[in-house]
Amino acid sequence: MKAEFIDYDEKLPMLKEIVKNCGSKSVKNSFSFVGLLKYRKADLRVLAIENVGFLAFVKCKTHINIYEFAITKEEQRKGLGRKLMDEAINFCEANNLGCVKLRAMKSEPFYNFYLKYGFQIVGEKGEDYLFELNLNEARLI
Repeated sequence: MKAEFIDYDEKLPMLKEIVKNCGSKSVKNSFSFVGLLKYRKADLRVLAIENVGFLAFVKCKTHINIYEFAITKEEQRKGLGRKLMDEAINFCEANNLGCVKLRAMKSEPFYNFYLKYGFQIVGEKGEDYLFELNLNEARLI
C-alpha cells in the first residue's frame, strides 16, 4: 500500500469513511476542523493510503502542524501509520522544514505512537498533550 498526496475535496467521501471506521472518538469529533482549514486558505496537505488511512497537515514557514491522523480500525498496528508519518517527514525534509507539531488527547492510547516515533511532549493544553518532533534530532524507530 502506497501513501500519496490527494485532493481533499475530491476524496472527501473516502476520508469521512476512514474517520467513521477509525475507532477514535477524538478524530470523529474534530474532523470538520480540517475542512475549515482548507477554506481559510491554509496550506492544507493530505497524505492518504486509499480507503485505509490519512494524515492531514498544514505547511507553515518552518514546520508542519498535523491536524488529523486516522487509520481504519482493521488496519491499525500494521505499520501504515508509520508509513504515513514517514511520508510527512520526507515532505518536511524536501521542503527544509525542521519540525513537526501536533496535539493528541491524553485519553487516547494513540499518543504512545508519537512517543515511540521520537516526538517529545512539550506541553499540555486542556485534555491534550502538545507534541513536537525536531527533525534535526534522530528518530527512535
